[in-house]
Amino acid sequence: MIIDTARGMELVGGDKDLYNELLVGFYKAAEDKQALFSWYLEAGDMPNYAIEVHATKGLSANIGAEELRAKAYEHEMKSKAGDAAFCAADFNNLIELWDRVLAEIEELAGDAINASMTFESNGLSISDDELKAGLKRAYDALEDYDDEVASDEIKSLLAYDNSDENKNKLVKIFEQIDDLEYKKAQSLIESFWA
Repeated sequence: MIIDTARGMELVGGDKDLYNELLVGFYKAAEDKQALFSWYLEAGDMPNYAIEVHATKGLSANIGAEELRAKAYEHEMKSKAGDAAFCAADFNNLIELWDRVLAEIEELAGDAINASMTFESNGLSISDDELKAGLKRAYDALEDYDDEVASDEIKSLLAYDNSDENKNKLVKIFEQIDDLEYKKAQSLIESFWA
């Protein structure tokens, strides 16, 4: 096993629910984090790359993923030293290790991951105008930094029967709000009707 769950549980005082929340949060953030790593590396932006690998180092330590923590630390030190060549050459090793951690998280917390992504339908349909009005309310709530109202609005929209495409878009918006990425959520809302 690549994740030392005993160590992770120790760090949260034995609180299994909190540990599962950490695992789910780590899992859900991975796709965006990996994209940021790649983007910063391709752009040669070592200061921001260092910030991202530093954050991943801490998150990995919190869940007991020591190998990933160590690899992220290595990338952090190399990127702070401006060694883009090392980071680029070793990037696939970092991502492969990260993917192994994610696969193990799926085994450990798959039900919690699925539960965080499941929205029950009320069986009712919603018109495009009603959907657009709900998205507008969520957008406006994000303008006021009110993620609770925005999340509730998106959850209520997800309760209606939506096309798979619309449901997937709404879930992505919900995930961005859940991650406190307001601008990203607003961009997704803006592109919803594009």
